[in-house]
Amino acid sequence: MLCGASFNVKEWISILRSRAKASGFHYAEILEDDHVKFIMKHDMGMKWSIYFQTYYISSFSMLGCDAEFSITNNTVSYRINKKDYDPDDA
Repeated sequence: MLCGASFNVKEWISILRSRAKASGFHYAEILEDDHVKFIMKHDMGMKWSIYFQTYYISSFSMLGCDAEFSITNNTVSYRINKKDYDPDDA
């Protein structure tokens, strides 16, 4: 996360979305029943998938948000409960 900054989950996801799009990564949010799934395709290999996963796990944990992760060579996906992030909330 950013040093000295205070965020909630919705703000943090907004930052992740903006960074992914600025980097030219494919980014998608998929609404499920009680969860939201996020998929980021980066084409940078497994080491970067592991890096992103580790960084995101730490960040979401610091925000008190449980996230389920899955990675491949070029994709990071995570799923969080809508109680922690509901894109329909204004």
